[in-house]
Amino acid sequence: MLTPAEWHALRRAHDHAEERLDLRSAQVCVMLGNSGLGSRKRDGQPWRLEDFMPRRAAAQPKKRMSLEDQIAFFKLYAAACAPPEVTNG
Repeated sequence: MLTPAEWHALRRAHDHAEERLDLRSAQVCVMLGNSGLGSRKRDGQPWRLEDFMPRRAAAQPKKRMSLEDQIAFFKLYAAACAPPEVTNG
């Protein structure tokens, strides 16, 4: 089982790989769009990478949890991770 830090590192690596794939796709689109196969933009300017890159939401400032919220979160987390009770029945 992965720790929260390992999950975070894995997610960051995955996000970085996805950004690289988006960049590669955008490069192909720019090349085709600016070649004879594609049409120019309405204003007559050539296509740019930014025209084909997905727009990412701006990073929101992180909110700090209150102490009471942290305690409630970890109680729920502990309950979810606890082994099931065994009854002899």
